[in-house]
Amino acid sequence: MKKLLRNNVLIEPEGLQTHSAGGILLPESEQIETFKAKVIDVGPDVKELKKDDQVIYGPFKRERYVKDDVVYLVIREADIYGVLE
Repeated sequence: MKKLLRNNVLIEPEGLQTHSAGGILLPESEQIETFKAKVIDVGPDVKELKKDDQVIYGPFKRERYVKDDVVYLVIREADIYGVLE
């Protein structure tokens, strides 16, 4: 991707939660999306995020982008709930 437009954010999702809180491996049917991600790039209208931020995002409309077998998501800045420490 050459550049993002407007208030779009490119994120790399952390993946699925594969273990329970007690450390038990969850079957594939029970694994859930963590909704945590790393910010890869931001559009010019994004005000509160920067590259490499760790964020929590919502299960809203998003576009998948695959490059070199890595899945990225393009979402709006408004669909990001917060930045993790």
